[in-house]
Amino acid sequence: METTEFLYQIKPIRLDFMENQTSEEQNVLSSHFTYLKNLLGADKLVLAGPCLDASFGVVILLKYE
Repeated sequence: METTEFLYQIKPIRLDFMENQTSEEQNVLSSHFTYLKNLLGADKLVLAGPCLDASFGVVILLKYE
């Protein structure tokens, strides 16, 4: 079985995004977190999370062929 890796970087829309989110932004982040947990359960997620200063986040995904 061959695998392909994908990496994406998420940059916040403003500097204080992680500290000051609207309720709509919190809902979107919650949905995104649930989606990532489902990918982890399906063995399609390698790594996901913010960098230490929260200036961006990284997600590494696998595709099995």
